[in-house]
Amino acid sequence: IGTKVQLLTAQNGYESAVKRKKSMLAQKDLYVIKSPINGIVDDVMVKVGEIVSPAMPKGIRVINDTQLKIVTEIGEGYVSSVNSGDEVSVLFPDIRDSLRTRVSFVSKTINEINRSFKAEINLPVNKKLKPNMLAEIKIASYTNPKAIVVNFGMIQNDAQGDYMMVIRQGRLTKTRIKKGESYNGKTEIIGGIELDDQIIMAGFEGLQEGDEIKIVKQE
Repeated sequence: IGTKVQLLTAQNGYESAVKRKKSMLAQKDLYVIKSPINGIVDDVMVKVGEIVSPAMPKGIRVINDTQLKIVTEIGEGYVSSVNSGDEVSVLFPDIRDSLRTRVSFVSKTINEINRSFKAEINLPVNKKLKPNMLAEIKIASYTNPKAIVVNFGMIQNDAQGDYMMVIRQGRLTKTRIKKGESYNGKTEIIGGIELDDQIIMAGFEGLQEGDEIKIVKQE
């Protein structure tokens, strides 16, 4: 009886040891530090023998400057006008360089704290660009290749709304207009201006509707 018990105990001990060995081998990779990206070691902020954990801010910094991207947050008001593939102009003020590319990613969720959404722009390889560099971006959220655009100061308004002074059939005419988008001192006119209208850009303050206008072309 004693021999049988000893045999079963030894078998249980052996099987437990085999299972522990398999478990430790399965966890072996967890004890090896691996970078999630291919790149070069830029800084080592730990010492040999020092205990570290993922929660600690310092560690080994690895960078890959061949796969850089711009990450930005855009206000919630532009959520319907900014999409993946939109053209974007990027300026790097520190190196006085710029490029034109397209938006590569737009988040589908809104940050509930600052009411913004994230957008990303993949960058081409450029040895001048460094991680954490600041960039200024301009996203073309609206385009109209057939738009009529005028300086904001050329638009006047009265109690009835916005209007402009134009020349039609040789006489000054006050025409009611409908404004579209505005940007950088320019305003889009989406209604009220006809194809053959000649717009008066300056000096219209002293003119009256119905005045006869003679256009003199300087040679």
